[in-house]
Amino acid sequence: MVVTFADITALKEKEQELAYGAYHDLLTRLPNRRMFFETLRRTLTQQERSDGDLSRPGQLQGGQRRARPCGGGDELLRQVAERLKGAVRPSDVVARMGGDEFAILLFNTGEHTNLLKITQRVLSAFEVLGTPVKVETSLGIAVREYG
Repeated sequence: MVVTFADITALKEKEQELAYGAYHDLLTRLPNRRMFFETLRRTLTQQERSDGDLSRPGQLQGGQRRARPCGGGDELLRQVAERLKGAVRPSDVVARMGGDEFAILLFNTGEHTNLLKITQRVLSAFEVLGTPVKVETSLGIAVREYG
């Protein structure tokens, strides 16, 4: 009888890293475009069966292009990601769609004034490497209502 053993720990860790990277942005650690749209599709299917409310503030754009020349582009993107995550509830989804585009899925928002409060928290000033940075943004809001 011949028995062979091999340590495949490194191989399994690499597989997990690749699986994570398929659904997450590695810079910001946010869900990526693929996961966002899979979540959106699954949520819309579930919402049709129930009578819930789904709101989706559109994509926040800007910042990165202005910040790259000063060497803080990646740091600014991380700050935007953290700010977005901090502006919503843990049950909501913040995703980096690519480049300097982010999207948020908000579930059961109730009053539309909640959307305005969230956008105000997101749009306040940023600081990169100790320097205040003005970030240009564009924002769209789509609301799906039932009933």
